[in-house]
Amino acid sequence: MPNSLFISYSRQEVSFVDMLFKALEGSGFQPWLDYQSLIPGRPWFDQILAGIDAAEIVLLVVSRSSIDSKNVEDEYQRALEQKKRILLLIFEAVPLPPVLQSCEWIDFRGSFNKQYKLLLEKFEKTSPQAIPPQKGFKTSFTIWLAFIISLVTVVASIPGWWTIFIPVLLIPLPFHILKRNFHFYRVRFALLTLPVVLALSWAFFLPYEFTNVPFTYCWIAGTFTAPILLLLLASKRMRAWGKPSASAPQTAQRYIPDDQLHNAVPFYIEHAPEDTKYANAIIKGLTKYGHPQVTDAAQAQISFAVISRYKNTTSVNPEKQIVFPILVQDTVIEDAALQRVQWIDFRRGLKNLKNLALLLPEPAKLTKALGVIPISGQVLYPRIIQMLDYFLTLLAFFSASIWIPCGLNSISNFWHTKT
Repeated sequence: MPNSLFISYSRQEVSFVDMLFKALEGSGFQPWLDYQSLIPGRPWFDQILAGIDAAEIVLLVVSRSSIDSKNVEDEYQRALEQKKRILLLIFEAVPLPPVLQSCEWIDFRGSFNKQYKLLLEKFEKTSPQAIPPQKGFKTSFTIWLAFIISLVTVVASIPGWWTIFIPVLLIPLPFHILKRNFHFYRVRFALLTLPVVLALSWAFFLPYEFTNVPFTYCWIAGTFTAPILLLLLASKRMRAWGKPSASAPQTAQRYIPDDQLHNAVPFYIEHAPEDTKYANAIIKGLTKYGHPQVTDAAQAQISFAVISRYKNTTSVNPEKQIVFPILVQDTVIEDAALQRVQWIDFRRGLKNLKNLALLLPEPAKLTKALGVIPISGQVLYPRIIQMLDYFLTLLAFFSASIWIPCGLNSISNFWHTKT
């Protein structure tokens, strides 16, 4: 069995890669993965080259974005120069460069667990194969089931199309499931509210003769299929299948450190003016446990960058200093430097601030406990804010919907007067 592995991929497969990394770690391997393995404060390109050189096998996740990525190309070219064994993990069937067509491969578009067992068998022996699949569609039973149930849900949601947001989010969903690019948070909102919207539709429209929709059947079907579909979309298999926006947001692991602080760590924090309250709360929490704040990043052992829609980058170079991005609001992060490190997730509030302070002297444990995979653009709120968001949105639709039966009554009365 190989002692070391190197995983090469693009950001569009990060959910799948994270699941693969955890499975390999659980099997006793030591996979090299950038946001898990890069040491802040040191040149990253040199670390990547060293990771490839030290690996016995390079696992290359194949997709449209990875084959088009210059960084991925540099990594597999280095592996070829070093005569490393390369295993292609097929995430999407796409045309391959000629230099990769003779590599061994495993098709991960089907069952993850089944293909993972084949991967472990591959580690044991080398076997020649045909050229990897470069076109065609293939997926697992879970994805097909989600596709079929989403079609049923679309039909059941017809009485609720007057809300506009229901058809906009649900009609294209079956196609987007197969394309891996639906927006999980928005679809979740539509599925959670669908039974309520169908009940309102039943109350508003059933008395009118011009409607010929089986409201009762739609309400029963929607109430039954919506939660099942939501569970399927949040499943591990869907996270391994989907692009980042289609993956259910992952929160930090629950971890309770020792209350004893071993040593103080000077820290620097940068933030947008709009995030001053967040920054002050973090500063207060860290200084409470004896960590001194400095005003110059060069004097700090660890720097923090508060990331939100107002500021989604950092002036501190992660290749020269230890930098932890603290995510307090969902935003799109295109900074390549921040995409190569784990983020500390405070989107659900500052309840982990104590853990942050206690683990600050041990950055490796800190990222394991509070770090999340670097996926931007996902929506995640504190529970109370999420409930308030749903309530206000529904209240707005309900307030507007009151005019629907009033309008129908007016039309009906006018029609009967004329006739």
